[in-house]
Amino acid sequence: MDAYTQYTVPSAFLQLPREIRDHVYELSELVPSRCELDICEPVGSLPWAAAYPTSPLFEVCLQVQAEVLELFHSQNHFRFWLGRNRWCGSQYMFGSFNSTFTEAQFKSSHLPSLRGIKQLYLNFYKGTGPGQIIALELAASASLVEKIRICLNRHSQDPASDQFQTALLRFVRDIQEQVPSVHTIRLAHPIAKELAQRIAKETSLQIEAICARETHDECDRKLPLSPETFCGSTRSQKVQESVSDNTAF
Repeated sequence: MDAYTQYTVPSAFLQLPREIRDHVYELSELVPSRCELDICEPVGSLPWAAAYPTSPLFEVCLQVQAEVLELFHSQNHFRFWLGRNRWCGSQYMFGSFNSTFTEAQFKSSHLPSLRGIKQLYLNFYKGTGPGQIIALELAASASLVEKIRICLNRHSQDPASDQFQTALLRFVRDIQEQVPSVHTIRLAHPIAKELAQRIAKETSLQIEAICARETHDECDRKLPLSPETFCGSTRSQKVQESVSDNTAF
């Protein structure tokens, strides 16, 4: 094929239905799966290099790149660590544990297709954090995010403390205000029952309680519960409907 034909004649592949093209991407192993990335780190860092598409087929054209990245982000889980950076004093950390990356470095330029992500897994590290700044970045880049999981780990601050509850409530409010596409927040035990009820009451978000395991795989095998169930009441019809959709998380 001469150079003129190569750049002027549309590829027959791009004329196939999008569902077929996505299936080809998967069969060609262009889309890494079952990945957990600390995605505030710059592209080219080890977490990205281990999971980012590397096949020459990925570089065929910009449309293929965009479609592969969209499929890649929609099928994988992305982990955020949110809290105060012990090494930076008053600065806040938004990255992997013990990372030196701060909120100022969380920019859409690090995330070439963050706008394609529909689900996020947040590990609330210390219970302190600039929720509004992070929410604004999500609103600017991840405009399709619909569901967010907020979990704890062994380093997390006491979830019953006033500091933790205030920070988490502020963060959820900021998310609702700045990222209107979000409709579900999943809170992991042992986040206080009263806080789950308060968030459900003060926002229009659907609040679900899940297990306290650290990995999303183990969390996803558990039954999502409503704030009412979280407090020992009867499960709602909305929650029962969400059970059938649990595989989507």
